[in-house]
Amino acid sequence: MSLLATRIMMEEMAKNISCRTFHTVIQQVTRWLINYGQGDSIETITITHSDLADALGVRREAVTLALNQVEQQGCVSLNRGHIKVKDYQLLKNLACDCNSEPTLNKIWGDQELSNIKDLPSKLKSINSLSLIKPKSFDNGST
Repeated sequence: MSLLATRIMMEEMAKNISCRTFHTVIQQVTRWLINYGQGDSIETITITHSDLADALGVRREAVTLALNQVEQQGCVSLNRGHIKVKDYQLLKNLACDCNSEPTLNKIWGDQELSNIKDLPSKLKSINSLSLIKPKSFDNGST
């Protein structure tokens, strides 16, 4: 895996961790509903409250309360195992803005990439400054 791919995955994980730490369950649920369609509005999502809770890492009861509040605001309608999105724009307004700038599909600019282009030479210079020098493996055949 390339260093750029690793960096993108790490940024995505950091964003998800901070979202789960600092945002309400309602914001997380609405963000998940938006992400389910990858930005496109999907009319009906087939998922149970329990499965959604597992995906978000929260209690099922918290998801049920959040979805009930979102339903009261007119964004969705709930049926057993189905969530029908009625007002996608209002759903976006309720969601946190963690996905306002995607990382996985982000078009990386030269300025952002310039920091990692010299990475192999930077790693060599850091390694040369290291206090622990790698052992020389001499097989004694001199």
